[in-house]
Amino acid sequence: MKVNSTRVITTNWEFGAGKQGTAGGPKRLEELIIQSPSLQKYIGDNSSLAVNSDFQPAANSAPTDFQPLKNATSLVQHVSALCETIENTVLEGITPLVISADHSNAIGTVSGLSRTLGGECMGVIWIDAHLDLHSPYTTPSGNAHGMSVNALINDDNLACAVKDRVLSPEILENWEQLKACKNNKPGNCIQPKHLVFIGTRSYEEQEWALIEKHGILAITPEEILKNGIQWVVDQVNEHLKNCQYRYVSFDVDSLDPTISEATGTPEANGLSLADAQILFSQLWNHPQTVCVEITEYNPTLPRPEAMEAAVISLINAI
Repeated sequence: MKVNSTRVITTNWEFGAGKQGTAGGPKRLEELIIQSPSLQKYIGDNSSLAVNSDFQPAANSAPTDFQPLKNATSLVQHVSALCETIENTVLEGITPLVISADHSNAIGTVSGLSRTLGGECMGVIWIDAHLDLHSPYTTPSGNAHGMSVNALINDDNLACAVKDRVLSPEILENWEQLKACKNNKPGNCIQPKHLVFIGTRSYEEQEWALIEKHGILAITPEEILKNGIQWVVDQVNEHLKNCQYRYVSFDVDSLDPTISEATGTPEANGLSLADAQILFSQLWNHPQTVCVEITEYNPTLPRPEAMEAAVISLINAI
């Protein structure tokens, strides 16, 4: 990224996750990041922006009232607003650094990039403990942050659908709207062959079926431990060598729980801080990187100060 090229964009939408509390994460991280000497030369005079939602869900439904896409209508509205903000920022020639509450925000971020840059030539690097490849037809929870990537590749995975699950007309319409956000028409936002997952270690068999179906590159903790973090970077660069642009999404649960307790879905055997710093630095500074996202920090959970220190160390690593 170039000097004076970056704008910090925060978004407080947290209702794609099952556990609330991430809404306070973006603003807190922005306060810390904006002061980072390492980032000052990138931000310059570009003002930060907030794309916030005032949505509040109704009282909890009965356990039997399963929703295959929770808070769907408000999610569509929020994702659309974020998509437009990302689109306008890129059209200004500015690189977005997105700090989001939960990972469902990425649908809006990548859709905005796709509007301006095109999905055919964009690589997506998803650093996360989870694959986020469920659809409303396969989800065990109905939480949209577990469907983000699926919405972007537009594969409902009907072959693995939960038996007898039928979407209501409203949910079906909302889901189609999410997938079409990039240009108000159906089709892939990104190509599955241009996806890379790093640090994946928690997923359901329906999600892995899409990895195998599309030949998606998913680098596991075992491979990282065996081959080293520079090998990971080399694999990413080789896999995405034909992509003109790159989007990097960093879910803090990709870090090991010894570092990242303050996230809703921590998983053992995550990235060490040293490996994450190398990864973040090299991916941020790659000439094709046009957007970076940091997501899923929940300051209401234990040891928030450790998570904040970790994120700032990643920023300083650039």
